[in-house]
Amino acid sequence: DIASYDSRSSRVHSQGTAGYAFVGGACRSAKVGIVEDDAYMFTGTHTFAHEVGHLLGMHHDGESEGTSHCKSTAGYIMAPSQNIDSLHMFSKCSSKQLLEFYNNPQTTCLSNTRTRAGKLLGAGKILKHAISPETFCKLKYPGKNIKHVESYEGDKEEYDIQYCDIICHDKDSRKLHFHDAPDNTLCYKGNLSLVCINKQCRAIPSDVKIHKIKKPTKVQ
Repeated sequence: DIASYDSRSSRVHSQGTAGYAFVGGACRSAKVGIVEDDAYMFTGTHTFAHEVGHLLGMHHDGESEGTSHCKSTAGYIMAPSQNIDSLHMFSKCSSKQLLEFYNNPQTTCLSNTRTRAGKLLGAGKILKHAISPETFCKLKYPGKNIKHVESYEGDKEEYDIQYCDIICHDKDSRKLHFHDAPDNTLCYKGNLSLVCINKQCRAIPSDVKIHKIKKPTKVQ
């Protein structure tokens, strides 16, 4: 995510395969964000969390007064950029900014509760929408002579699907491309109960609910 902050409008402009949001806009008319996502790839999931962080008052780590002691290179959700070693959690700076935003008298909208009917998603439903590492590589590099590699041991680290790493091998260029596995990707061979959740190989959650969204009424 590459963003610039407009102090007059509290607006964050984001470019690239990322998003667009307003800092602290969650309880104002500016409660809007836009995220780009590749179909079936779930690449926008991390960016979605990043842009929601902006709406909840969070700035990029290391780029503002309230985040100066959190390094921009530490790889947390509100870091300006991400890589294979990124951490799928908020930094202490982001957590502090969220608490300040929540305690602001003008952000009482976060305390409003709405009762919504929902039903639990079963493991079968979750796995139905997951994609395999092989499919991920083919979708990520269309037209390339690409193949998924199960594991790779580098000089300092080992990359493997059990660590929720997806390795795509371009046979023509002989290059390896490393990616975080999308949520719900099977991560342990022969075990259909373990999937990637926030870059960790875990049991499929049993408390995930799906909510129906009412279609907007057409204006005559």
